[in-house]
Amino acid sequence: CPLSEIRYNIYSYWPYQLDLTLRVGEFLKRQKITSIIKLHPDRLEDSDQLYGNYFDSIMIEKFENIINQADAFIFTDIGTTTFGVSLMTDKPIFIFDSLFDYIPPERHSLLRKRCYVIPSKINSESKLIFDEEKFEYYLLNNPHAQGNSFQDLIL
Repeated sequence: CPLSEIRYNIYSYWPYQLDLTLRVGEFLKRQKITSIIKLHPDRLEDSDQLYGNYFDSIMIEKFENIINQADAFIFTDIGTTTFGVSLMTDKPIFIFDSLFDYIPPERHSLLRKRCYVIPSKINSESKLIFDEEKFEYYLLNNPHAQGNSFQDLIL
């Protein structure tokens, strides 16, 4: 199910996601990291020309067709089909630990082995605040070291 009005309350979810996505884009630019954003086909009309100042490339093709263009993946939401596909690669994956509030506890350990988990919290303004120093450290200090494919961890 794509992120939609049926799955989420768009009046609170989309502003939250947009804010977080743009702040991640700004963070990556400050680190001088070339970034790509993959837009969901259902949201192309809503986000036309919105991300150009924050990301170096904007992709609209199917994730499976462009997966090899990225060296790593950053997810602000792990409830997407692209997250599952990325788990099956050996590329580094970065997620925010506040997302674990929505994951069954028995899955935490396995995801923490596979992904770089960035310390984060939701503040009083309902914004996800992430630890920029830890994120920078993970990105700049050989992130490929953690990249084990998910199937290797579960088999």
